[in-house]
Amino acid sequence: MATRGGVALGWATGKILCFLTFHLPQSIELVRTGAGLVAIGITCLAYGITKMAHGYGFMAVFVAALRSRSAERQNTYHENLHDFNEQVMCLLMAILTCFSDW
Repeated sequence: MATRGGVALGWATGKILCFLTFHLPQSIELVRTGAGLVAIGITCLAYGITKMAHGYGFMAVFVAALRSRSAERQNTYHENLHDFNEQVMCLLMAILTCFSDW
């Protein structure tokens, strides 16, 4: 039951946030300036909503990411999100490497 909840809430969160990101006129400036913040926001919102509903948050984040990636495939904003996510991943890997020596 928690898996289905995670998938359903992740899909719904991804769909709603993609609509807000790509189709509202005032969000165009946010897309240009806050690429990283939107990626973190989608992740946190999908996880938080699903955990409040007692579902699997990780599953929801994964499905929301897939859903947001499939929306507006030709938009260059996806490249910005990918670049930001890769930078965050490298930063977290560096932090984990530093703490693994302790």
